[in-house]
Amino acid sequence: MQRLVITLLLTLGALVVLFALTRLGSETDDSPAVTSPQVVEQEGDAPADGDPAAVVEQDPGAAPPPPPPGEVTPDDYAPIPGLAVQVVEESQPDPTLGSTEPEEETNPYTFETQFTPFGAGVRHILLSRYSTSAQQHEPYPLQQRLLFDYVQVGGESVPTYRYPMAAYSVTVNGTRVYLYHQRWEVIEETDTSAAFQLTLVNEDAEPVLRITRTWEIAPDDYNIRLAQRLQNLSDQPLRVVFSQQGPGEMNQDPGYIGDQRHVVVGYLRPRRNQPEVKDPTTEDFYLSRRNIMGAESPVIWPPVEGDPNRDLLWVAMTNRYFAASLFVPVRENEEGRLAVRPLEPLFPTVRRDTWEVQQDDPSLALMLDSAPLELTANSAATLRTKLYAGPKKPALLKSEPHYVALNMGQLIRYNLGGPCAILTFAWLGEGLLAFLTFIHDVFMDWGLAIILLVAVVRLVLHPLTKRSQINMMKMGKQMQALQPEIERLKKKHGDDQKKLQQEMLKLYQEKGVNPFAMGLGCLPMFVQMPIWIALYAMLYFAIELRHSPAFWGVFQWISNDAWPFLADLSDQDRFIPFGDGIPLFFGFTLSSLNLLPLLMMVVFYFQQKYMAPPPNPNMTDEQKMQQKMMRYMIMIFPVILYLAPSGLNLYILASTSVGIFESMRVRAHLKELEDQGKLFQPKKKKEGGLWDRLQKAAEQQQKAMEEKQAQTERGPKKVKNKKKKKP
Repeated sequence: MQRLVITLLLTLGALVVLFALTRLGSETDDSPAVTSPQVVEQEGDAPADGDPAAVVEQDPGAAPPPPPPGEVTPDDYAPIPGLAVQVVEESQPDPTLGSTEPEEETNPYTFETQFTPFGAGVRHILLSRYSTSAQQHEPYPLQQRLLFDYVQVGGESVPTYRYPMAAYSVTVNGTRVYLYHQRWEVIEETDTSAAFQLTLVNEDAEPVLRITRTWEIAPDDYNIRLAQRLQNLSDQPLRVVFSQQGPGEMNQDPGYIGDQRHVVVGYLRPRRNQPEVKDPTTEDFYLSRRNIMGAESPVIWPPVEGDPNRDLLWVAMTNRYFAASLFVPVRENEEGRLAVRPLEPLFPTVRRDTWEVQQDDPSLALMLDSAPLELTANSAATLRTKLYAGPKKPALLKSEPHYVALNMGQLIRYNLGGPCAILTFAWLGEGLLAFLTFIHDVFMDWGLAIILLVAVVRLVLHPLTKRSQINMMKMGKQMQALQPEIERLKKKHGDDQKKLQQEMLKLYQEKGVNPFAMGLGCLPMFVQMPIWIALYAMLYFAIELRHSPAFWGVFQWISNDAWPFLADLSDQDRFIPFGDGIPLFFGFTLSSLNLLPLLMMVVFYFQQKYMAPPPNPNMTDEQKMQQKMMRYMIMIFPVILYLAPSGLNLYILASTSVGIFESMRVRAHLKELEDQGKLFQPKKKKEGGLWDRLQKAAEQQQKAMEEKQAQTERGPKKVKNKKKKKP
């Protein structure tokens, strides 16, 4: 057993060192290069993923060539009289790309996305390989239109909507025209692309500006490419500011710890030792929906305070398992290195957009404002971005080179927030998930992987747990045996607390009692607390466990998928579902009878029976009350975890059961020591140990106090003034 424990400890230590070296290696100079392109660049012959983020194009046949942008003065940007949107026909289709078929063999696309002519935005994005239900396939709606208002049409109340990623407005030479409610013309639709077009005209119906939005998808890819071309059709220069909706609000997944929707901002921060190099990060910009809605300023980026040298890299809306992130395509140079390009030169401002259809039920969306685009006559600018619409999956966001270059892996965060945030270590959650994944790959079951994780953690901590439990139980028995002598010392030195403490320390030393053993007995609990919290956060946020059954889905197999018991380790165990559910406090709903928390209550009862110190006739009423309160608090713990993920409850249930077995073995060992008369045998005093140092310090302090008291009783010494002899 000792060799096995040592082997496991060495293996875990090696894994920790390897992980640290990996993290250090990721911070070397091999990181992707960062480029900051201007909003307007000359068009080049770069490949598709190497296209500049924004290019200026010259329409063919234009003569004479327009003057460079630098020769245009602000006085040349004259207002356009009667600027308005050219009306298009109302019967426009809703182009649909991709498919919701869940089988990868028949559907190479990861989602189905449908667009709308209103604002040329996204009507919905349905993930084909993720479902809203564990029992049947219902494509998960990652993005969808948001109800905005009701208008009266012909005496009927008709709903209006806001669409994610839709064009919102365009400002041309100081005149703003709203576009989100305008119909766009569908000019192209293929299996992988759809294009919309809208034209602004002046008061004479002459074309001034044409905007073309082209959407593209690809097989086995969670990205949607968006190219927005703004073409100057007039013979005068235009100064254009384009505003568009960003990713829309995500669905709130039902969860135990409340709303987990966030706005996450990735940005480039200069290195401390190399200011010329900027690294991508999300530090201090993992913003909860509640904080965003409650902020005084609607501006999310640029921040009011902070380093002005930071550049906006990407912005995302997230919930518990999924994310929609807008960024500029990563560029690959001739040497094969990836060049990260900020989003800020294109869209330097990100704002929140909120509205309220029903009272106390506000909606949230993001709004992005472009930098001013200076378009000379017969020229055009193209803004290129990508929208990631997919899962927060480490195997994807932390492995694919383009996502790694953008550091979009920081969208994944195993952190419960609140008071538990301090004890939630990201590396620990990632390590636990890696170990669980390893076990799952061997046994092909997450439930068994959780139980085996319990066995490994208990095995590694067993020496410490055994020692602490022996010290605690031994301390309890020793204190019971010494209780009469302690009461005698209290009666004898009750008025002199310092003398009483000194005599009690001597008594403990003579009888071999270490009062600090009781405090060390809680050490395994404190050691396991970060593991529990990290495991809780990992089980709650790990998409790998989402809709994953326990024990190879045997309960679903025997019931022909009619029994939801342990069908989803990221949700309640749902032993007996209640249908619509029973409303509880704080918005929680009791929707099922959960078996694991009830079993935890039984197991906790037996744990308390074996772990609690035996009743002592010399205990005070206060001590008895404290013992009863501890028992009740332990029994309340399963109630608190009643709605928690079944994976976490399975871990705690298995860990507590193993703990009872350990306690029984420890009690048997103590019984053997007591029968052999070795339980109260004083240990050989160790010179220089903790107990020895504390004892010497107490003796020195007592000696110093006695000398000070004796000096006080003698009073101050009288000093005689001696007369100096005259020379």
